[in-house]
Amino acid sequence: MKYLDIANEINQRITDRVYEEQLPSEAQLMEEFSSGRNTIRSAISLLANHGIIRRHQGSGYFVNQDLFETGRNITMLTNKNSLNTNQPDKQIKSKVINFTSRLTTPKEDQIFGCQKKSPVYEVHRLRYIVEDNAFLSFEKAVFLKELIPYLDETIAQNSIFRFIKKQYDIEVLHSDDFLSVGLADEEFAEKTGQAVGSPYLLVKEINFTKKNKVFNYSHSYYSPDREYYYHLANTLK
Repeated sequence: MKYLDIANEINQRITDRVYEEQLPSEAQLMEEFSSGRNTIRSAISLLANHGIIRRHQGSGYFVNQDLFETGRNITMLTNKNSLNTNQPDKQIKSKVINFTSRLTTPKEDQIFGCQKKSPVYEVHRLRYIVEDNAFLSFEKAVFLKELIPYLDETIAQNSIFRFIKKQYDIEVLHSDDFLSVGLADEEFAEKTGQAVGSPYLLVKEINFTKKNKVFNYSHSYYSPDREYYYHLANTLK
């Protein structure tokens, strides 16, 4: 298995509370995933760089318990494949409210680095917590057809990034994320059911492939009623 696949599987097990406090030893993970030590260490390092686990010298790797503190409603934004909460009994679902094919705008030509008026898919989705019927976010996402030849509304009801990884072997190598805050206007309120003037957290994302090509540009408007978790590693000296 690739180290990214292993990291995603370990991350899912942490989210599902299979690993509640401490990860198995490197030797146990090597046996479980039928992988070498370097592959396991790369997977673990990736999770540590995302702040999901922490290394205790001489004791192993431990789950970041701050993310799973009782009573805190935290949505993890560290995993680009899908949104996760710190509550394994809470399920996030998507509802597609608009799915279209169109041509890029001049601004998108610049962002994608593509030819003028290149074909794209545009998807508008509501994300919500099923058990609470609670609004989580409203997403407007654009995908370049040159790199993502096929999407449809059924695919968009689930994780688009997981489909892209499976179908086209494309995953996010890195992204440029821009955060700001705003207030809901009438159009936003109508689409989301939120009150006019209610605040939101806006995350603009530009997602790059392993070949450093932009395949996705999106705007996600998040509810202010939850906490959102990022982890930044200071590697510049």
